[in-house]
Amino acid sequence: MKNSLFELFEMSDEQIEELLMNLIEEEKNDTIKELIHILKKSLELSFMYDDAKDNIIEALDLETERKDIIIEDLLNRLNSEKIDVLNKEDIIRVFGWEDQKARAFLRMAVQMKYATKINKNIIITKENFEKYLEFLRGKDLSI
Repeated sequence: MKNSLFELFEMSDEQIEELLMNLIEEEKNDTIKELIHILKKSLELSFMYDDAKDNIIEALDLETERKDIIIEDLLNRLNSEKIDVLNKEDIIRVFGWEDQKARAFLRMAVQMKYATKINKNIIITKENFEKYLEFLRGKDLSI
C-alpha cells in the first residue's frame, strides 16, 4: 500500500477517482487510515520545523545582542584610552582574536573605506574604528 500511496502523487484526479472506485470497502478504509496517518506526520513535521526555526532565530538574536554588548564595551574602552590609530596588534588585543582573524577584519575595513593600507600594514583611526563598529552593529560578522 505504501508504494501505491507515492504513486498517487503522480496520478491525475481522474485516475485517483477511478482507482478509488475499484477498491473494496476494506481497502478504502485502509487507504483513508494511511492518508490520515500521513497527514498527522506532516503536521508534526511542520510544527517541529516551525519550532526549530523559532529556536534558530532566537539564538541568532541572542548572538547579535551579545555582539552589540561587546561592541558597546569596546567603544567605551576606546573612548577612555588616548589612542588615535589602531593597527592589527591593537585589534588582536581588543578582540582577543588570532592574527589571521584580525587581518581579515582590517582587510574588510579597508574594502569598506574605514581603514588604510600602508605597504603591508593596515591602520584605522579611532574615529573610523568607531564608525566601522557602529556599521557592524546588529550584523552577523563571519570572518
